[in-house]
Amino acid sequence: MRTKINIILHYMAVVLVVFFFSGCSDDDKEIYVFNKPCLQWGVSQETVKQQMNNFILLYNDNYTLIYKGQDSESLISYAFESDELYAANVFIREDMTTLSEIEQSFNGYSKELDGQTLSYVNKKKTTLGQISVETKSGKDYFCISWCNYDLP
Repeated sequence: MRTKINIILHYMAVVLVVFFFSGCSDDDKEIYVFNKPCLQWGVSQETVKQQMNNFILLYNDNYTLIYKGQDSESLISYAFESDELYAANVFIREDMTTLSEIEQSFNGYSKELDGQTLSYVNKKKTTLGQISVETKSGKDYFCISWCNYDLP
């Protein structure tokens, strides 16, 4: 059964993979382009793989797909349960963009504050999103996360 704990565990696993696999150099000053991940909750891994055919698959198991980004994003990851997509994360080096540009990913979403956590919810209330900052080797990364809002 999918729970919010599963999302947290997936997020922590992806953060560890980011720290292990990412190796962006300081010379990668490109114009910011954001490749938004697949957010069609319930689709299969095969469907996501077809949509990500221009990306390099770094990791694949029954629960996770992790891709190398193409532009400013370092990694894009997906979480599955019973071969159904329920969460996606994008990691972008903080020096490649700004928080206001990242927040544009949530145009059309409403902001909700739960304690100290700011979340974004789409109008149909099917998707919950968050932005956080993670640090690796002294560099900060934005982690933009989306999950299925209807989790039990």
